[in-house]
Amino acid sequence: MKKIGFLFFIISQFAMGQFSFCEGSKGDSIFTEDFGSGTTYGPALPAGVTNYNYVAGCPNDGSYTIYNSNNCFGWHSNGDHTPGDTNGKHLIVNASYTAGEFYSRTVSGLCENTTYEFSAWLINLLPNSTPNCPNGGIPINIKFQILNAIDNSVLVEADTGDLSGTLTPNWNQYALTFTSPPGQTNVVLKMINNGAGGCGNDLGIDDIMFRSCGDLTTLTTG
Repeated sequence: MKKIGFLFFIISQFAMGQFSFCEGSKGDSIFTEDFGSGTTYGPALPAGVTNYNYVAGCPNDGSYTIYNSNNCFGWHSNGDHTPGDTNGKHLIVNASYTAGEFYSRTVSGLCENTTYEFSAWLINLLPNSTPNCPNGGIPINIKFQILNAIDNSVLVEADTGDLSGTLTPNWNQYALTFTSPPGQTNVVLKMINNGAGGCGNDLGIDDIMFRSCGDLTTLTTG
């Protein structure tokens, strides 16, 4: 049975920025990654997207899989986030023992000098009631970055902070707004694990999306 989480709006200020949702009108999706659907593992991510090892089964530290459930290591046994997606899959990541980047993808088809919203759904796979991990296990802590595709300068970034395990599955949405650089139609999305693996730091990602963000329109009556 799918668990559809609540919209998690971040208002806390981080060292290099903060999460923010588009407050204006949103266009159609320019890029969407929901990792497909089906009853088999995979397929693996395209070459160059991750430095983690793909496995067609339960991923150990430093590995990932793509599947429709999390029936591994005492994790939550929920499905993906996408509403109405029968046997929908999601990206399942078991963090490496060394903190660092685990996902990098170029997103193309943008317009220059245009405001966009990036968003993704994230879940801590380890229940806080897990008896084998001290203090409920290592929390997940992810940095999302949007980079200039030409010089790799950071357009916007923010950290989730420590997200501890929960008693029941909890999908949370995170979003960043940014303006595409002049003369460029591509940006790079990076995800960085701020913590090390071990007993915990196990996460799921789903429904990555880029869409244009227009002006906020309000209607008034005379």
